[in-house]
Amino acid sequence: MGAGCVPGHLIYTSAPYRGRVIDTETKAPIEGAVVLAIWYSETMMLAPESPAVDYHDALEVLTDSKGEFTVPWKINFTLFGKIRKPVFFIYYPGYAPFPSVYYTKLGGLGMVKDANGSGFTTVELPKLKTREEERLEGLPNSDPEVPREKKKNLTRLENVERVKLGMPPLHFPYMEQK
Repeated sequence: MGAGCVPGHLIYTSAPYRGRVIDTETKAPIEGAVVLAIWYSETMMLAPESPAVDYHDALEVLTDSKGEFTVPWKINFTLFGKIRKPVFFIYYPGYAPFPSVYYTKLGGLGMVKDANGSGFTTVELPKLKTREEERLEGLPNSDPEVPREKKKNLTRLENVERVKLGMPPLHFPYMEQK
């Protein structure tokens, strides 16, 4: 055990997360949106800066024709501290990503849990309407600590939008054709 660390459990399970992504105005489902779940580890340190929070793992899924998604049941392992519930990042070209400054500015309401307690969540994404809203100052970014190979669909969709805006696509080794 490392000096100054407090041990935790070895295994943390994460129940499936289900939801739906829809257009804020039309309430139509958004098919093919990327939902990136990011898990962080939290380690209590014997220091004033406690706890230390670091990237642990990520998993991305796409929404189906009904705008629905399921982040499957997952097991996370850690020797020290604990694994937090996932944080979600949702993106589709032409829409404000969740969460983001644009999202709140354009009237995004956040994740709305189903009233019957089923754990099903609806996220409404506001459509970007002006050139200024279309990310001239850069595209959305999930946590930069998430390795690009863990967010291939996000990078693919970012490239769709970059090309639409007249910007060069991002290139990474895993994107190269063999």
